[in-house]
Amino acid sequence: MKGETQERAVIYCRVSSKAQDARGDGLNSQERACRDFARMQGLVVDQVFYDKKTGGVTERPGMQAMLAFLRKHRKVGYFVIVDDIDRWARDVLSHWQLRASLAEAGGRLISRSMEFGETSDLKLVENIRASVAQHARDHNRDQTLSRMASRARNGWWPFAIPIGYRYVREKSNGKVCVRDEPLASVVQEGLEGFASDRFSTQADVLRFFESRPEFPRDRHGRIAFSHVRQILERAFYAGFIDHPGWDIHMVPARHEPLISLATHKAIQDKLAGRAKFRPRTPDQEPFPLRGSVLCQCGTPLTACYSKSSTGKLYAYYLCPDKSQRCPDYRKSIPQEKIEGEFAQLVEHLAPSPGVIAFAKEAIMVHWEKHVASGKRLVEAARQELAKIERSIDQLTDRIVETEQETVVAAYERKLRSLEMRRAELTDQVNREGEKKPDLTRAVRTAVKFLANPSVLWTSGDPADRRVLLKLAFPQRLTYSRNEGFRTPLTGSIFRYFASLDALKKEMARPERFERPTLRFVV
Repeated sequence: MKGETQERAVIYCRVSSKAQDARGDGLNSQERACRDFARMQGLVVDQVFYDKKTGGVTERPGMQAMLAFLRKHRKVGYFVIVDDIDRWARDVLSHWQLRASLAEAGGRLISRSMEFGETSDLKLVENIRASVAQHARDHNRDQTLSRMASRARNGWWPFAIPIGYRYVREKSNGKVCVRDEPLASVVQEGLEGFASDRFSTQADVLRFFESRPEFPRDRHGRIAFSHVRQILERAFYAGFIDHPGWDIHMVPARHEPLISLATHKAIQDKLAGRAKFRPRTPDQEPFPLRGSVLCQCGTPLTACYSKSSTGKLYAYYLCPDKSQRCPDYRKSIPQEKIEGEFAQLVEHLAPSPGVIAFAKEAIMVHWEKHVASGKRLVEAARQELAKIERSIDQLTDRIVETEQETVVAAYERKLRSLEMRRAELTDQVNREGEKKPDLTRAVRTAVKFLANPSVLWTSGDPADRRVLLKLAFPQRLTYSRNEGFRTPLTGSIFRYFASLDALKKEMARPERFERPTLRFVV
């Protein structure tokens, strides 16, 4: 290579990750070693190309830029200097694919750690070195996966951090997951709202996340619908690690959960029985009764805007029955009319103050019974948990002793079912020891809603209005364009209060019905 005229060269440097670059064996150290080698060989370095990609990938930005540079200056016949063969590629297939691309571009590969050539001996050495690099890469991958699996079995989350959490490094445990507020509370509210049917569909959960500015978006400022589904399906938020690919089934995790396992199970049951819905952005939802009110023909009312000749918009509800059998088909109902009548309907739900006072006392009595019942259920759960532990031990022994694959598969399915049940019972027992909610505050919030349910409607918040519709009217209302709302079926709590009001009126003695006597008056 040494001669009277200096030959030209480019340098190629690669690291697999930012952490590798920070450890000291990164891009700067490779470039410095390659420049020293070029100076020793009498080569003039014109350009340096960098990559931060794994060695098993051939489509690297820096590599492609270097090949384009070599093709543009093919007549020069550049040397390409790499620090070592594993910086060029980390598997045999990628190595020879890049070598062929380099030869086509007119470049010649050289390294300070080995000699490249076309002789059989040099090709053999090159193949061996490429195989060794691939073995090292595969060994590192297997070792990393083994450590991740072991960490997951011990209850530590080894994957990318989910939304609502962040990593904190501890001396004894490494990186651990902790709640990332206020995002964790947002995710928790979305999960619990979907489980309790506050959010009927996944689209409702999506709209709730969109209404919170702290929730992360993609580069287009949107939240993917699939992202919401992933959040709803993860057992991680219930405090468990479930990774069937590594034979890890519902292992109790070390991080603080956002929801209980019972809530997670309710979410999965709901997902399994409900189809996907097309998401709608908040500015497309100006009609709170759309889909919740039926026409007299039984078809859910839809809604739209109508523009007048002057350009003014008017909001209407209407029946979309395309069969033309409904007499009110496509006949408009002004938004102010139907929503005003609905507001009056909600105002009539409020019970009398005396009934509310009675409700407070009834709730307290019911809570005491609930606490006593909960203790009995926990004791039964402990007994069932002991039986399941014995069954798991027996099944594990049978799997070890059995050689037939079909029998082993059946045992493994049964074992996974028992592990899921064990996780549910363990969660139930653990929750019994948790601090109970402030009953006084909970009763005050519930009574505040029951005393004046119209507050949720007048707030104007779409989520509050959907909650009101679900709590006050378990079945969809029926509306006639000429007669108004039909007699609705109200929620059980409002029916109970109405019966108390009626009983109170029946027991009242009419004025001057009979002259009061000492024996009659209480």
